[in-house]
Amino acid sequence: EPLPEGPTRSVLARAEALLDRSPLPDVGVHQAVVCNAPWRRRLLAPFQADAFGSKRRLCGWIVVNRADVGADRCFAGTRVRTLSSVLAHEATHELLHLRMPVYDRAPGWKVEGLCEHVARESSLDDATGWRTLREGPSSPAWDSTAFFYWRARRMVGQLLEVEGWTVDELFDREVDEAALLERVRAQAR
Repeated sequence: EPLPEGPTRSVLARAEALLDRSPLPDVGVHQAVVCNAPWRRRLLAPFQADAFGSKRRLCGWIVVNRADVGADRCFAGTRVRTLSSVLAHEATHELLHLRMPVYDRAPGWKVEGLCEHVARESSLDDATGWRTLREGPSSPAWDSTAFFYWRARRMVGQLLEVEGWTVDELFDREVDEAALLERVRAQAR
């Protein structure tokens, strides 16, 4: 079904603004499909049914889970985040693939961390993320997917924004993850 024109333009403008702040140059037009019917999501992204979105390389589409375009919201089960950030996150996957075709061999925290860094949000709120980081592995949220994405975003942000690394350095250099996480944890204190 057609998406409402005004709200759609607003969401796309917010996603574009996020991509404009990205350390990767945006090189093209991205196509997105919003799957408000569960059967469509299973058809287009059968292995990512619980994700907010996914990038389909064969057809070039960003496949988005259930969304309320007028409210700039995207849903994955009970989790919610802005649709514009999901679009920016998934477009960053495509930009990474175009820049470095083997980027998916990089550690997941680097890939997802950069995508979340560009999106400027995660499904886990900052208060819970910082609390989980302070508590460490004893926290019940420590092993959650939501915390993995939040932590990855903070680790990439530390390298790019605080320590001045480039995207090439992020993917080319070895990183002592424990030491990096300790530098991020110092911000939580």
